Amino acid sequence: MTFDRRRLLLMSFGMIATPACSQPQPATVRPEDFGATGRGDDTAAIQRMANVAAAGGQRIDAQGRSYQVDNVYWPGGTRLSHIRLVLCPGDRDDRSPVAIGQRGKTTRDLIFENVIVDGNRAAQEHVGRSGYADGARSGFQIRGRVEQVVIRNCKAVNCATDGVMIFSDLQHGADDRPILRDITLLNVIATDNRRHGLSADAFDNLAVVGCTLSRNGADLEQGIASDHGLAAARFNGTPYGRPFDIEDYLVGTGWSGLRIEDTDCRGNRTGALVYSQVSPDSPGFVARRGLWISRCRFDEPGGSRWDPPLGIAQLVEYRGQKPTFRDVALVNNIFENGPLRISGVDGLSLRGGRIAVTKPNETEPVIVANCRRISIVPGHA
Repeated sequence: MTFDRRRLLLMSFGMIATPACSQPQPATVRPEDFGATGRGDDTAAIQRMANVAAAGGQRIDAQGRSYQVDNVYWPGGTRLSHIRLVLCPGDRDDRSPVAIGQRGKTTRDLIFENVIVDGNRAAQEHVGRSGYADGARSGFQIRGRVEQVVIRNCKAVNCATDGVMIFSDLQHGADDRPILRDITLLNVIATDNRRHGLSADAFDNLAVVGCTLSRNGADLEQGIASDHGLAAARFNGTPYGRPFDIEDYLVGTGWSGLRIEDTDCRGNRTGALVYSQVSPDSPGFVARRGLWISRCRFDEPGGSRWDPPLGIAQLVEYRGQKPTFRDVALVNNIFENGPLRISGVDGLSLRGGRIAVTKPNETEPVIVANCRRISIVPGHA
């Protein structure tokens, strides 16, 4: 981790203070200054505010007011706080109240604090019919070339895709150099979303600390169309919403540096997943490395024998090749509905915590395949 990254992380936790007298404080603006009313569709006013405030170095403080919006792009330099954004009703995909990143340029340096995004699942129809990113109607949608984003004390709830979606949007290169960098989620609540609490690929240095990623992937109403916002997201007809899904699918979507701490991952449709579909022998492949998960709680209430509370998975057909992942540490976590299933890891460390094995016909707490350099120190939590 470089000095700049350490400084960014410390700033995200408020551990580096800038003296108030060292520089003038930026002006603060409100949505009403740009014509927002809080009645009806305020997309145009909120977008105008986002553009003007970022360009002028102004902070946005909405003082807790609520606005209904469609898709809003937030430029680099955004400072947004104390606002509630509700997604407009509709049947079009690729709409997020907080959309970050545009093709052809790098977006960097954004801070969101005390922002509530309500995805308005009940008013979303034909989700995913475009075939794009399972509908891409997420609360926070961070895509393409994006760097230095802090999301602190925020909520992303009731969204028709994910609470927070971080993805390359096919803007990656021919090798596994990440294009999304230095993203911090601190005390974020991502619950009651149609698919996952968090999904991510193609990143370097993603921190998820003190978050709640729960109750995702549930049907909120029975007997409705499978592409309605109130229906759970499905794969081959089966709901599969997770607390987090870290998944790469092409060379160029790999990642490094994932830290998840003090986060509640219970009560979702199924367990958490770190998964790679890429052959380690592919040209340009780089091992996905540096996964640290500590003091978190997991379960798998769906009851599937094959779905663990946490899975770290190399595609089955590649398990005769070298491992996909390197340097994975699981420290002082609590897992219900075990066992864990872990494959394709070089450098696996499990220390402390507890794994409760409840799956039928299973006795071992951890089932591994194609793993090297394994260290397991039992816990007593």
